[in-house]
Amino acid sequence: MNGFLLTEILTRKPPKHPPHMDYKQQVIEQLHFDEQQIEAYEKLVQEHQILMVRLEELRGEKMAVYFNQLNQNDSGNTAVLMEEITRLEQQRMQVTYDHFAAIKALCRADQLQGFEEVVQKAMQMLASRNRGPLKKRD
Repeated sequence: MNGFLLTEILTRKPPKHPPHMDYKQQVIEQLHFDEQQIEAYEKLVQEHQILMVRLEELRGEKMAVYFNQLNQNDSGNTAVLMEEITRLEQQRMQVTYDHFAAIKALCRADQLQGFEEVVQKAMQMLASRNRGPLKKRD
């Protein structure tokens, strides 16, 4: 993790309404976390959310510049911008992978079977979010 992202973790406040609160509770219940594990897990979730929001903001900024080139009849930077957008997507995937690795590290041996189910459920949620229908614009 680079210094910029680490700074974001330490200085940024979490979103007011974190998404998937039900999922967070499901993870706690599925893994039968004790109080100490819950505290550590909630910190991991907060850090993950901060990083993901920041990466999404950066991706949105790069995409806006990328597509604004269509309005300016300028395609000179498209390859560089696409590489930057791709790099941000890779970072998002790595941050998520690292997040789950950290959750796994919280688990005791008797909780690891439940962890496999948690990961499967998360991947289903991510896959359905990524292939959802396009929304009609007004």
